[in-house]
Amino acid sequence: MSFPTKPAFIHYGTWDDESRAHECMKWMEQYTHAADRKAWDTEPSSNWFTSDCALYKPTGEVISGGDAAWNAIKEVYAPFSEHLHIPQFIVVWERENGWEMLGVATLYWNLPVPGEGGKVKDVKGKEWDGAGPAAFDFWYRKTDAGIRLEKEAIYADSSAAVKEMVKRGMVKAEDVMK
Repeated sequence: MSFPTKPAFIHYGTWDDESRAHECMKWMEQYTHAADRKAWDTEPSSNWFTSDCALYKPTGEVISGGDAAWNAIKEVYAPFSEHLHIPQFIVVWERENGWEMLGVATLYWNLPVPGEGGKVKDVKGKEWDGAGPAAFDFWYRKTDAGIRLEKEAIYADSSAAVKEMVKRGMVKAEDVMK
């Protein structure tokens, strides 16, 4: 049985010369670094998002508009004093006005309150309070200003981080259940 197919760029592993050979993934690496340095505190949404960007939060909530989505990302990562995304797998294909990418990454995180738990190490040996898998669906649009995100959907299980926040007294267990 035959079925329609599309050419796709597939990459395994973290950012490297192969991923940077794809113009959209070269841009995506810069966006990822911007997110990891919390650029929402210092840069306008227009550096990265279209004005009509939609953010799909891990909670299922959808935030519309570039500025609102940029502010909402800050909220998603607010519990972490520091975080880092290390890509594991990326598949990208062309759309009418840009690209779509599905990717899986390991999200490493530190909490602002010290704890007794064990540490995990990233690929460079840096220690973190925790880590877990996260998946993303991004839609990129070609604009006069360059590549910009028109959709960012985050699929992540926050239970390990929430459990650690409860242990460290950052949130109460009963508040999680509300």
